[in-house]
Amino acid sequence: MKVYSPTQTTRSMRCPMLNALYKEGWREKYITIPSLAGVVGKAVALGLGVYNNYRKQLEGKGRQIDSLAPSEKEDVIKYAMDVALRHCADEMEELEKSEFVLAANTDRYLRQVQDRICGTVVGYISDDPIKPEYRIIAAEHDLGPEYGSARIDLVYGIPENAEKRILDYKTVSTKGQYYERDMEKFRDFFNMLHYLWAWNDKYGEEILSYDICALVTLPYSSDLRTYPVHPETLALWYQATKEHWLVMERIENGEMNPWMAAEHDNKWGKCGMWEACFKYRFDPQAMKS
Repeated sequence: MKVYSPTQTTRSMRCPMLNALYKEGWREKYITIPSLAGVVGKAVALGLGVYNNYRKQLEGKGRQIDSLAPSEKEDVIKYAMDVALRHCADEMEELEKSEFVLAANTDRYLRQVQDRICGTVVGYISDDPIKPEYRIIAAEHDLGPEYGSARIDLVYGIPENAEKRILDYKTVSTKGQYYERDMEKFRDFFNMLHYLWAWNDKYGEEILSYDICALVTLPYSSDLRTYPVHPETLALWYQATKEHWLVMERIENGEMNPWMAAEHDNKWGKCGMWEACFKYRFDPQAMKS
């Protein structure tokens, strides 16, 4: 059985046709706030990956992160920001080459992209929410193709008591009135259940909780929360998900046709592939227009 990444799996569960179009290389025509927020989130994660790997090497030398001299911290902040901004520039260049169209109400967010990235990277490194007594075990950890190439942002713990914690960063545009509701969505979160199952299966461990570190990008703040997972929840997740992986594999191998979702709207409007399905009816030449 082939295992797919959490991103592909959730997209296919939402709409197998959407996932099939993505796998063929099709992308939405319009740049929306969620797509720009995705660029910010990936850039921040890469910058923090640089920092976390630096912290891991430092701890390997017997030092704690709070022992850094101001000049040392400035150097790692600069390098982390350079990596984050380089990714952002590359992504923006690709968007321009692809002749994507800016959707309405995106101008303001577009002007804030660099400030959101830099403010978050600087804010996190300046006041690391992972306390010095913890040790970094792995950063940007790829679990390999046998687990869908799932990549964990951070694994950390206390070596003395064998405690391990799996953490995922989530960038948040603003801390608005629905913030608590949105944070509750991370309880029994699909991607994190995938990470727990994959880590436990690969390394023979039994981690039954995960951390979400919400990073509000403007103005910057961090919010680190732990979500427990019942072992039966993890077992039920795997039971259901492996059945869908079998379906995804059959679609990929041409043994089954993908189907459309029953609904085509979300809080941001119509699905980005709505025109491909209903206006152009999968005509490749029309879809390129």
